[in-house]
Amino acid sequence: MVAHDGSSVFTSTTITETTGEAEHEQIQEIEVIFGTFGRIGGNALDKCKNLQKLTMVNCNLEVISNLEPVGASLVHLCLSNQNITRMSGLSSLRQLRHLYLQQNRISRIEGLESCRKLKTLWLYDNCLTRVENLGFCTDLRELWLQNNKIQTLKATNGGISELVNLQRLNLANNRLRDVDEFEHLRKLVVLRQLSFADEHFGSNPVVTHPDYRSFAITILKQLRQLDGTPVGSDERTTAEDQFFTQQN
Repeated sequence: MVAHDGSSVFTSTTITETTGEAEHEQIQEIEVIFGTFGRIGGNALDKCKNLQKLTMVNCNLEVISNLEPVGASLVHLCLSNQNITRMSGLSSLRQLRHLYLQQNRISRIEGLESCRKLKTLWLYDNCLTRVENLGFCTDLRELWLQNNKIQTLKATNGGISELVNLQRLNLANNRLRDVDEFEHLRKLVVLRQLSFADEHFGSNPVVTHPDYRSFAITILKQLRQLDGTPVGSDERTTAEDQFFTQQN
């Protein structure tokens, strides 16, 4: 099927061709790698009442839409490497646990009010400038935000400090400069893995601060790994001694 703008549409026929299943009620997983679909058609998922996992990679999607028919069943949604600019069309996904929207053109975190069971959120390689509107996702365990344009972790609404169950956070290759940013993570008492830098994505300006690592592991006593390197008890003791000496 072709849309009015000339792009193809992901339809029920596409699902049959992709899965080899004519009876869509039995389908639990759909995976499409490469395609030219501008959007998911209005009736495409109508019969996929038991769909749990939808993966579309590099399919030229421009919008997230028409997911209502799978709202009661979908737990895993991956729409990576697309042309998506907004986090819309997610309001029906009340059972969603894992959301992967990396490598898109998204400029704002939004639309997650109904996704209260979300545990994994990947938004790396986008155009984000803030970490916001996550207050409904307090069960989130893993948040990947590498390679965006984030300058501060301070937020007026639904900021990162509200993610009290977060265990893994990656902020590599953003624009964070100040060690004071660590204060916004202090309330994340189960945070175990934190990255401001990694080999694949690069780093933030803050890592050039001479006391970056010692400040981080002193302020964030819950950390077990920083930038991929384990935090040992001896290192923590030395860092704390150094930190408190400087404070005095």
